[in-house]
Amino acid sequence: MIQFCGLECNLHPWMKAWIYVFDDTLFAVTDKQGNYRIAKIPFGEYDLQLVQPDVNLRRSQRIVIQSSKPVTADLQVSADDLRGKPR
Repeated sequence: MIQFCGLECNLHPWMKAWIYVFDDTLFAVTDKQGNYRIAKIPFGEYDLQLVQPDVNLRRSQRIVIQSSKPVTADLQVSADDLRGKPR
């Protein structure tokens, strides 16, 4: 389960932050190019989730880890997606 809350400055609307609380260690934050890596995932099925709360964007994809070989998962986001409704 993932829970998050947003923080905002009442004087400067561009000052925002999000606090995420995870009940496990299987998460990543993307780099500037949108790349990520989650290492040492136990075998099994997982729901990979992409979340961008500023525009209320969520994507998810089911992945299966069956061996120690890398698994690639791409969750696509367009420029139109990023112009979504602000929270």
